[in-house]
Amino acid sequence: MKLFKAAKIILFIFLFILFLPVGLYLLLAPTKKNEVKFGLNFSNKYATELDQDWESTYNAILKEIPTKKFRLVVYWNDVEAVKGKYDYSDIKYQLDALEKYPESEVLMVIGRKVIRYPECHEPGWWQELRSEEQKKKELLIYIEKTVNELKGYKSIKNWQVENEALFPFGDCTELSDLRGLLQEEVGLVRKLDPSRKIVIQDSGEAGVWQTSSKLGDFVGISMYRKVWFNFFDMLNSYSFQLKYPLGPAYYYIKAKILGIQVERIRATEVQAEAWGPVRNYLLTQEEVNLSMSHADFDGVLDFVKSTGFDEFDLWGVEWWYHMKIKHNDSYYWDIAKKTFK
Repeated sequence: MKLFKAAKIILFIFLFILFLPVGLYLLLAPTKKNEVKFGLNFSNKYATELDQDWESTYNAILKEIPTKKFRLVVYWNDVEAVKGKYDYSDIKYQLDALEKYPESEVLMVIGRKVIRYPECHEPGWWQELRSEEQKKKELLIYIEKTVNELKGYKSIKNWQVENEALFPFGDCTELSDLRGLLQEEVGLVRKLDPSRKIVIQDSGEAGVWQTSSKLGDFVGISMYRKVWFNFFDMLNSYSFQLKYPLGPAYYYIKAKILGIQVERIRATEVQAEAWGPVRNYLLTQEEVNLSMSHADFDGVLDFVKSTGFDEFDLWGVEWWYHMKIKHNDSYYWDIAKKTFK
């Protein structure tokens, strides 16, 4: 009898675990939206890596892609390559161009860990500092200088402080108490520019979100479908393509379960370019098709409509332009031109 009861309990637990995702989906899944708003991520460094003149690339985007909603980035190792000498000309070029459009919206990413490989863009002189406290002090000096330099631009609507600072990914100088440091940075930005809200970026797929939610006004999340995965070089750099087994409702349901208001979630990094075993400018056509074929790209634009969110910043416009001018493949570029209208 006891064995029979134990078997029933085990069966109940098994069925509960098996059907829990289905139940959550039925209870919490969002309704598909036919109309959503698209924005773009842009990195002058990445455009240059793709062997393009980044200014020409940027101007082509502004002229041909019908959106003025951008997630832009300030690169510390470019701005302060020499300690105490600042050059904001690259980001000011981008902002000056957007200031001409009254509808422009910029999410400005600042910090040492920002968008694009190798994630952390730290000046060499800063990396050589022996004291961690001095490193933190210099970072805060840079943050203050940057906010004061750029806060006069009307197109900047929000600040993003660091990029996935608490998520262990990227080539970064190791620092202790990353959460405490991020909290200091956020506090400094709020003090310098209290009129704007702050976004804290997290991994949409693997991030916890709750810590980011406590630190910022909004949580920025990524949405990736196919990634080139490795075990952080633990297995002799063995890597393979991984397709996340996550439906579009995953992010919305995750927010609900974590008790984070959906209105506070921003889909700021939606994969819309290839990700293969080498840098994107070295990918073969076969590798491109495995990761971001034309059908995959169409799938992304449809996928987001079922996530429950309203606005999406797509990742990869520099690559679309690269495919157009370097590989005679304008599909991604042309579809974006039609879709963003």
